[in-house]
Amino acid sequence: MIFFKDYTCPSSQLKYLIVGTEGSTVETKFLVQDSFVGRYVDPWPQLRNTLHMRSWTFEYDHKSNKASKVWYLEKPNPQCTNIASTLSNLGRHMILEELHWGDNIVLEGEYHCIPGYWEWTEDVLSKNGQSLNNACISDAVFAYLFTYDRNSNIIQAFCEAWCPQTNTLLTSTRETSISLWDLHILGSLPISGVPYEEVIPKSTELTEKNNGNMRVSFNEWIQFWCKKDLNYEKAPPMKEKKSRRLSSTHNPTGNFIRPKTFKIASLMASGKRLDHIRVYFPIHYVYCWLAYYLKTHYPLTSGPSLPRMVVYSGEGATKYFDKDEARKRVHWGESIVWNATILSRPHPTYYIDNGKAPELELAYFMSLRFNYLPLRRGGSFDIEPYSSHRFSRQFGFHQDIPGYLENDIRAESLDEGLRY
Repeated sequence: MIFFKDYTCPSSQLKYLIVGTEGSTVETKFLVQDSFVGRYVDPWPQLRNTLHMRSWTFEYDHKSNKASKVWYLEKPNPQCTNIASTLSNLGRHMILEELHWGDNIVLEGEYHCIPGYWEWTEDVLSKNGQSLNNACISDAVFAYLFTYDRNSNIIQAFCEAWCPQTNTLLTSTRETSISLWDLHILGSLPISGVPYEEVIPKSTELTEKNNGNMRVSFNEWIQFWCKKDLNYEKAPPMKEKKSRRLSSTHNPTGNFIRPKTFKIASLMASGKRLDHIRVYFPIHYVYCWLAYYLKTHYPLTSGPSLPRMVVYSGEGATKYFDKDEARKRVHWGESIVWNATILSRPHPTYYIDNGKAPELELAYFMSLRFNYLPLRRGGSFDIEPYSSHRFSRQFGFHQDIPGYLENDIRAESLDEGLRY
């Protein structure tokens, strides 16, 4: 029988979870971090400033047409407008000849073949459908059964125009971005739920973990849990089409399971809904966003239509662009479909944040909120700005030249992180 016990190192005062079996002298030790999600969490610290906003919009003074009402998205704190300042992106560094493209593109989340992956995913979908539905990730898992293609020149142009300070795409026709709502509509990822964290908890939570010194590979994990015969063969090397172009699919980058993810997996299995999971970003979400907003792919003529991202799946789905065409398509922004995922209404609608809105409207409401998105992985916290007012045109609002972020906050203390 497996047992769990807590251990505190006398010299360092670090806390560990000890996992062993009765009758055996072999034990596994894991470093423990305090949890912020679940039944055994300590009270959160008192927040000094929650950035509360009574109103999320304000009316635009349309001097030429007083009869027409246009609305801006509000932001929680004043931000100075300094048009002379230049937001940093890869394209600017390339113009200054500080950087240049190499011969190959290597992106986190790109495809590599894992034997048994598709059989295992099909097995999970067939046997755990109810749990996946309760956690609101069934369609998202289903989307991982499909392959997603991309054009290298389009991805280069996208990376050149992306601004990491604001997490927006800088184009000649204003900024745009991959919103939470886009990920919800295109990939069926949930927006509401408990925060995502990767930690190894104390023994009282009774979750099995594995040590970083005894890592489990994806191959070993799939072979242990999936005993089905392999039906899918390894994909042959891709042939080039007119120019160097790689194909990518859904299989995760990296060869090993992260042990801190098991607590979250246990919560999902119990039906707990989680907020967005942001680790190594699966790059196929970017491909599908480009397909919807910039029309870079051909849609499927037949097959499933949900989640929406699978409409642009499959080898050969991407259109061909040379370097100049790709930069024109992305940098100029003239082909952007601003209402690609907008929640349309036939008449003006007022949303009230009273917790009683339908699930779909609540998710849309949350996507409008200027915020910072925190991610906890062990003892570190990363905070990324979510500046919805900078790409409010995607939600049907007036979009002007916004002020620049006064602080580049992408790593912060726990107390500051909880404010957002």
